[in-house]
Amino acid sequence: MLLGFKNQFVTPILQDTKLHTIRDDIHNRWQPGKTIQMCTGLRTKDLNIFNTKTCISTQSIIINAKKRTVDIIVPFRIREERVELSDGNIYWLAINDGFTNEGEFWSWFYLDLKDKPGLEGKKKLIHWTHLTYPIEGISDLPF
Repeated sequence: MLLGFKNQFVTPILQDTKLHTIRDDIHNRWQPGKTIQMCTGLRTKDLNIFNTKTCISTQSIIINAKKRTVDIIVPFRIREERVELSDGNIYWLAINDGFTNEGEFWSWFYLDLKDKPGLEGKKKLIHWTHLTYPIEGISDLPF
């Protein structure tokens, strides 16, 4: 499937420093095994497919740009639990998503979530490497 990127992310993707992308996925289209055709100019005459990868895994997250928090959503049999990423993991989330620092990350998602209540939104981390973010405190969660 085609996945559009802003031009600023082309070099980090090609240099393998951008390891995933964070997207809305309300229809749950992105699943492990899907082909990712990375492109710029999506839905224009200037379409440019610049790289192809395979989706290795996904993680559902909730980003709150007002509180500057990121929660990993952990599915259990009956319900989901939200586990907050540590500040250190948020730093690496920003860097691995192609931003040069956390400030850029938060500015991007502040604009992305500006029309959402509380500046909060559910997103999907789409991984094309085997990287995933640790879920700290998981032993404290009820199973």
